[in-house]
Amino acid sequence: MKRKILSLFLAFAAAAAWAQPVEAVFCVSPSGDDAASGSMASPWRTPEVAASRVQAYMQAHPGESVRLSFAAGIYSLRAPLVFKDLTAALLLSGPDTAEAVLSGETEIRGWVPVTDPGVLRRMSPAAAGRVVQADLRTNGVTDFGDPIDRTNRIDLYCGGVRQILARWPDQGFTRAGRAVGGTPLPDTWIHVLGTAEGRLEYQDERMERWMQERDPILFGYWYWDWADQYHRLVSLDPERKVFTLDEPWSRYGYRDSCRYYGLNLLCELDAPGEYYVDREKGVIYWIPSIELEKAETTVSVFKDEAMILGENCPRLTLSGLRLEGGRRGAVRIRGGEANVIRDCRMARFGETAVVVEGGHGHAVEACLLTELGCGGISMTGGDRKTLEPAGFTVCNTIIDRFSLFKRTYEPAVFFHGVGLLVSHNRFSHSSSSALRLEGNEITVEYNQCFNLVEESDDQGGFDTFMDYSYRGIVLRYNHWRDIKGGSYAGAAGIRFDDLVSGQLVFGNVFERCGGGGWSGGGGFGGVQINGGRDNRIFNNLFFDCPYAVSGGAFQRGKWFEALEGELSRQYLSRVDMTTPAWRERYPDMLPHLQSPEGYNYVERNLVVNAKSLLLQRSPGFLTGGNIVMQSVHPMTHFLQPPVLKEHGLDKIPFDQIGVRQNRWK
Repeated sequence: MKRKILSLFLAFAAAAAWAQPVEAVFCVSPSGDDAASGSMASPWRTPEVAASRVQAYMQAHPGESVRLSFAAGIYSLRAPLVFKDLTAALLLSGPDTAEAVLSGETEIRGWVPVTDPGVLRRMSPAAAGRVVQADLRTNGVTDFGDPIDRTNRIDLYCGGVRQILARWPDQGFTRAGRAVGGTPLPDTWIHVLGTAEGRLEYQDERMERWMQERDPILFGYWYWDWADQYHRLVSLDPERKVFTLDEPWSRYGYRDSCRYYGLNLLCELDAPGEYYVDREKGVIYWIPSIELEKAETTVSVFKDEAMILGENCPRLTLSGLRLEGGRRGAVRIRGGEANVIRDCRMARFGETAVVVEGGHGHAVEACLLTELGCGGISMTGGDRKTLEPAGFTVCNTIIDRFSLFKRTYEPAVFFHGVGLLVSHNRFSHSSSSALRLEGNEITVEYNQCFNLVEESDDQGGFDTFMDYSYRGIVLRYNHWRDIKGGSYAGAAGIRFDDLVSGQLVFGNVFERCGGGGWSGGGGFGGVQINGGRDNRIFNNLFFDCPYAVSGGAFQRGKWFEALEGELSRQYLSRVDMTTPAWRERYPDMLPHLQSPEGYNYVERNLVVNAKSLLLQRSPGFLTGGNIVMQSVHPMTHFLQPPVLKEHGLDKIPFDQIGVRQNRWK
């Protein structure tokens, strides 16, 4: 009951963040004048001027709340809107029936066919007659960035969809031969040879023409399929069929038969949607993905860390705005109280769209975040030493097509700290995880998590790692669907990795989750537990999953060996579990930590069309009341309350899962 009250309080606190009446109203309009008064009848023209004058007004009138209203239209933003140390509420709002767009992009016009014989000779014959070019400087783009700099890249978009930097293979990966560096790697659990240096054999001679390129780059999973890295191609030896990558080399080394692809290659510009930037000439080449006459193409020119920056502000609210096209992020909040981002659309950002650092009561509500080079929302808050909660919420928000540049560990929502509610959202379409939540008192409920871990390995749609002190994480009434990738290890709907213990998984629906691994039939189950204990998996429906649960709890020597590992000790040193606050909140933690044996509890689950309940029998599981069966009935049949009751389960409110209110869906 206490947990339910806390969840409701956090949700309603965020919704009521704008509780103080507005005392002053200012306006900005594309048809305004920066020399005007900023009133409704005489609005300012540029957001940067409006922001600076509102900041000055609020400093001169402490305690007076303000609304800055944006008229419909497109605002070309070239500097961030900064609000700092305010003493009253500030609302930035867009129109109710139209759209106000803060744009960090410039449109690329003047596309013409490529006719330069020297350029045509460098291209693939498959590109003949299909490639067009445009002059970036003529279009106002003077900083061409670096194709693999996460903070400053040119990304090309057509109709809002990210285009592809010219690459080979056009899809998927090619494989290296042997790793031939001079320093052998120690053996690992996958028992694949490797070396510390980035020197590998290649198996396709087409790579030899890449050395004629000005800046050839390789992207790969060089040892582990959960650790990606970009490298420039330094040299290539056609006699030995060996290529060398630039340093710094991967901390994990390079293994035989690792997967990679080449990019930033004009000679591989041969597929619709591919582009290439000649940084010496300032020219962009592209094979249109639609009819050129219908194409609306843009690139990002906004380079600051975020379009809107709020620092130590009370009740800063963004409502009904579109923020689009930055090389870094959209919004950054530092400190403050009850800042809310509501009903906003954030698209086409090179880094994480929303970053929240500290403060209390912040919320992201009813937003859409899409086409993101890195993550969606990153939040840190609360005090893990005292267990003081941050009171953050993410609700009714859609985040899709994220982690497009950095392919691993850039989730839709990242959190580190205490006190987060993630409720009624939809997270979908990513190479890796949707949720990476680290800390305490975290509730994840009524969310849809679809089509995740599509490229990486050893991950879950929800994923957390290593720290035994992460407690109070509740995952209930979520729908996990089509999370089944993975290579060596696998993919799961929910994954508790290396020592994560004491979590609750209740009332979830897992549909086609779990899989990968050497066998191809399922290295992971719908839920994967790697070594932790006291996790409770009960009253869930697993449908068309190879197994319901995989993994197990480390026992005796292996348990203490894992706890004494350098990384585990580093994590545990961040908190003191012997303090009164910790002992009162988690009374069982220390006794279970010191026990040589531990268990995970898998009880009262309904498992339909699986090979078995568990991937393997483990002394780390206690099971009871589970039903494992085969059926031709669709999944919806088993979600009917009478059917669940017949099989010993409580009701799962499947019709309430997902986004309820969102203007962008």
